[in-house]
Amino acid sequence: MRKRFPLSEKDLYGLYWSKRLSTYEIAKLTGFSQSAIHYWMKKYRIKGRRSGESHCKRVNLNFSSTLAYILGVCYGDGSVHRVWSRHLGRYRYEVSLDVRNKKFAESFKKALEEHGFKVRLYLYNGWSYLFANSKTFYEYFHTLTINDLKYMLENDGSAKAFIRGFYESEGSYCLCYQKKWNTFEKILGIYNTNLGLLKLIRECFKKWGLEFHIYARPQIGTWRRVYALQTAREKQIDHFLRLIKPSIKYKPSSKRLGLR
Repeated sequence: MRKRFPLSEKDLYGLYWSKRLSTYEIAKLTGFSQSAIHYWMKKYRIKGRRSGESHCKRVNLNFSSTLAYILGVCYGDGSVHRVWSRHLGRYRYEVSLDVRNKKFAESFKKALEEHGFKVRLYLYNGWSYLFANSKTFYEYFHTLTINDLKYMLENDGSAKAFIRGFYESEGSYCLCYQKKWNTFEKILGIYNTNLGLLKLIRECFKKWGLEFHIYARPQIGTWRRVYALQTAREKQIDHFLRLIKPSIKYKPSSKRLGLR
C-alpha cells in the first residue's frame, strides 16, 4: 500500500517558505525522498526559491519566550533592516542594536544566539554595537501585524518576555522633581510612537493588576508623536519589576528637574 503524504499544501508551504527549510531537510523530517518532496511541491504548485536563495542564514523561528524577547527589543531600540552591500553586490539583511548599556547588549546577544544567529558585538567609545544577519528573520519580522502581536501577548510567558525586551529598549525609571510639591517622585514609563502597541501592553498590565496610563507627549516639530505608558505609584512599579524582571532599569537612574 502506498504511503500517504503527511503534509497539506499549507504545511508544506510553511516549512519551505516560512521556516526556510530545504527540500532535503523536509524530506528528512517527513521520511520521504527528496524527489517526492519536489513531486508534491509541483502538485501543490508551490514555487521554488531561486538559485542561491536557499543558502541564506537560517535561524530558528519556532516561537518561544526567547523569540518574544528578541521581538520586544526589535520593536524598541533594535533595528531590522535591509542594507545594500557594494562589496558583495547584493542586499544584507541585518538585525542591529546600538546602546550604551553593555549588559543590555549582551542579554540581546545571548537571546539571538539561542535562536541560531551568528552575532558580532563591538565596543567602542562607551557604546555597544551588535550586528547579526538573517534574511529569514527580516522577512518574518516585516510580515508581523498588530493582530499577530495581540495573539502572541495572550500567553503570559511570551508577554512578559516581549515586554521585558521592549522595556529594556524604550523604558525609563527615574526620580523626577515635582515643583508643585517640592519633592522627588519615582516614575516608571515606556515611551514609543506606536500607540496601538502600547495599548496592547496596557491590556496585559490590566490582566496582571497593573494600572498604567497612556499620555501623549508634546510633539516636537515634524517628528512623530511619542506616547508614554507610565505610572508613579510605587506599589505598581514594584509589582511590574517583580513580574518582568528586566536585566537593566530596575533602579531609579537619575533626577529630572522642573517637571509639572
